[in-house]
Amino acid sequence: MKEMAVYKTMPLKESEGGKINFAIIEQPYGEGSKAVVSICVTLGESKESWKVHIPLTQIKEVRQALKEAKKACKKCKKEKAKNKEVKKTKSTKQNQPKEVKTTKKQP
Repeated sequence: MKEMAVYKTMPLKESEGGKINFAIIEQPYGEGSKAVVSICVTLGESKESWKVHIPLTQIKEVRQALKEAKKACKKCKKEKAKNKEVKKTKSTKQNQPKEVKTTKKQP
């Protein structure tokens, strides 16, 4: 396995000192294997948290899947907000006093 130098680094938002590093690895699985993009996430102090290898031949597919994941996440958030509103409305109705019908007897 021959790893080229990291070609891009970006900060990992919402972390202290975290980074996302991108590198190309030639023959990652031995002689004859095809190159991959290696994406490594660190949470500071150079502690590697996780790494993924994406074959260069599948970058377009992975990009599409990531776009779909973003849409699915937005949809999920909308549904959760909607469900919270429905629950809130139901609990408000339950806490309201019920109307009591009274009938007057006629003399």
